[in-house]
Amino acid sequence: FENVTLAGVVTLGAALDADATLIISSGSLDVSGSNFGVTVGGSWTDTGAGTFTEGTGTVTFDGTGTLNANEVFKNITVNTSGTVTLGAALDADGNITITSGTLDVSGSNFGITVGGNWAKSGTFTQRLGTVTFDTAGTTSTISGSTTFFNFTSTTALKPLTFTAGKTQTISGAFTITGTSG
Repeated sequence: FENVTLAGVVTLGAALDADATLIISSGSLDVSGSNFGVTVGGSWTDTGAGTFTEGTGTVTFDGTGTLNANEVFKNITVNTSGTVTLGAALDADGNITITSGTLDVSGSNFGITVGGNWAKSGTFTQRLGTVTFDTAGTTSTISGSTTFFNFTSTTALKPLTFTAGKTQTISGAFTITGTSG
């Protein structure tokens, strides 16, 4: 599909590939029963009147656009030659993977919350944004060298693992809460 606008109830029966823009104007997009992937070649826009039920699926951005979402994602992958710019805070209960291209928090410095892993081989434009790791009991592995502005993990019982041989740079605040052991 080129542009997809959802105004009703849609439950995926196969993977969805929107070559340009995906808009959830009302109604719902549900991948929870099938966990099919969603690929967006442009912008993802949720006007706030619709819902997205992510299941364990992955939303992949393979073009240039704005990610303006009011919902929680499971997994996000940026795999593009362009830039995906945040138009709102981003919350992924699973993994964020920047394979190629750029994920930019924008001049508004939107925050990113990650429940799972952070993998970066592309570019992350951190500006003055905060990346927060949450989800107690789930280990987050940070792989690929990344410059963060603010790095936060204050969830009790949240293990963090940093891949050997990679450099993590925090140019703002580094805030973690842990337990001994």
